[in-house]
Amino acid sequence: MKDGGATSRFRHGMEVLLSDIRAYAPDTLVVFPALPIQPFHKNSIINIFPLGLLVDAVLGVWERQKKIVASSWSNTMFLELKAKEIANWYSSNINNIGSAPRLVVEHDFGIIDDFDDVKDDVLLSADGVHPNKRMYAKWAELVGHK
Repeated sequence: MKDGGATSRFRHGMEVLLSDIRAYAPDTLVVFPALPIQPFHKNSIINIFPLGLLVDAVLGVWERQKKIVASSWSNTMFLELKAKEIANWYSSNINNIGSAPRLVVEHDFGIIDDFDDVKDDVLLSADGVHPNKRMYAKWAELVGHK
């Protein structure tokens, strides 16, 4: 491998992973799904200008590397996620508020800790960037049905 920087090392690491998978299961379909990076929640820090542009550009580089590797290997595919699909997660999540049991603690000073999420409609972790368990579940379900 030529040293071409972080993107080349990332791509090479994916190729090594695919080689290892093929050694044990040569006919297995390997799917590299796109990351759900569209910031549909108003409280996501990704919505702060210009941070959103930077995050989109940086993550786009890694998504392109996955596409490149997937297109050069048999039985390997890159699975796109459309913004509309991710937006639907939010609308369906809002419609299902209260359906899951939650651990909630109310403090004497009036702050409520919800150990699942800060708010019911949130699909991001507390940092406002990474998916929480609810988004991972929706992402896995979508990838499984495609």
